[in-house]
Amino acid sequence: MEATRNSGGEINFDATFNQQNKKSCSGILVRDSKGQVLHFKVFINTKIPTAFAAEALSCVQETEFGIDLVLERVMIEGDSLTVIKKLQSTNEDNSEIRAYTFSAKILSSGFKACLFKHATRQANKGAHVLAQEGLQSEEVTYLQNRLPKAVEMVVDDEYETVGRNGGIFGGLNLIDEDNGRSCKRLEWWKLFRLET
Repeated sequence: MEATRNSGGEINFDATFNQQNKKSCSGILVRDSKGQVLHFKVFINTKIPTAFAAEALSCVQETEFGIDLVLERVMIEGDSLTVIKKLQSTNEDNSEIRAYTFSAKILSSGFKACLFKHATRQANKGAHVLAQEGLQSEEVTYLQNRLPKAVEMVVDDEYETVGRNGGIFGGLNLIDEDNGRSCKRLEWWKLFRLET
């Protein structure tokens, strides 16, 4: 069966890390423009050296997941500012996570449009709780119908908050890199209507 193309959405990712046994879990939530969760997935990873590497690997996994879902336009959000900045940068990455950032950038070219964006911890709480639940149960999950109860409660709360504020895709501040000031406010999905 051929996959049908979906216009797009927001993908939140986060990772939890167990230093003692070098395991991590990536939690990934895919939302529509209204903030409702459409898909989610959990990855259990072994032999992960650091929490920093766990976050970067989680970004690669969520990018692959978005491509597997045949999304065309995505906003990829995570709460690791360092990882997001490395994904946004055009400079060469010489850090310990360079293989992950390189992979995520290459994979992101599989979308018609892709924007990497930093999310606050609070805004990314659903993905974080999903990763925590996954590491505790050590189950790989890919369901389209039912989130774990703990995650469902957090996501419902996020949805209520987001709904009052006009949706998760309300607007995006663009930064003028020459002077560091906010230069424009745009609705990000309008940028993605342009065919590439």
